[in-house]
Amino acid sequence: MSYEAVVQQQALRLADLARRVAEVDQWIQVLLDWIETAIHDMSPETATDERTV
Repeated sequence: MSYEAVVQQQALRLADLARRVAEVDQWIQVLLDWIETAIHDMSPETATDERTV
């Protein structure tokens, strides 16, 4: 395999890795948003349950 072919192959692998990292980053942001919403929903300020503790 020529040097140029190796460099091209590595560039493609790097681009694929960058795409995967961006995808994982998006999922992490979705999970963090979900966790933040869940914490907010469980906080006493937003509780709608009328039972006494």
